[in-house]
Amino acid sequence: ELSSVIPFIQNVLDNINYDSVIITTPNHDFNVNYMMEKEFRHLDHKWEISKDEFVNQIKKLNIKEIFNVSFIDIGDMVDGISCTIGCIIKKS
Repeated sequence: ELSSVIPFIQNVLDNINYDSVIITTPNHDFNVNYMMEKEFRHLDHKWEISKDEFVNQIKKLNIKEIFNVSFIDIGDMVDGISCTIGCIIKKS
C-alpha cells in the first residue's frame, strides 16, 4: 500500500549508508497507451500512480540539505509521457 512506502523509504534514507538511492514506479499516466481490460498493467502491481503523485510523495520525505533529488523519466515515451518514472536521491 502506498501509505507504507514513504515511511519505508524514509527509514532507508535515515538508516542505510549509501551514495545514491534510485526509486522507480510505473507511471499510471502512461496506461492510456495500453489496450487494458484491467486496472493495472501487471498482476503483481498493487497500485500505480501518476508522475505528479510520485513527485508529491517524494517531497513528503524529510530529505536533508546534504541530498540532491532529481526526477527522471524512464523507458518508452508517448506524447511526452514515460512508461516509468523515478528519482535519484544522491548525497551531495
